[in-house]
Amino acid sequence: APLWSEAKRRPDRQQRSEVKLARDGSERTLLVRIAAERLAGQLLGFVVTFDDVTELLSAQRAAAWADVARRIAHEIKNP
Repeated sequence: APLWSEAKRRPDRQQRSEVKLARDGSERTLLVRIAAERLAGQLLGFVVTFDDVTELLSAQRAAAWADVARRIAHEIKNP
């Protein structure tokens, strides 16, 4: 609810946050964005989008660990 409260308090700025959901023993990470919808300067409401970024985050973690392994291997070969 802090994200929603901030969106209502500052409708001139898009709000975004990552939210973790657990369901059936697995966890998903969603990127939540809230943006104000306006017409002629009048606030009509809000648009809320959810993007599942679970695989993206997993790929980024794997790439980071691959980089660590590459650096360690380089250091072992070239002390």
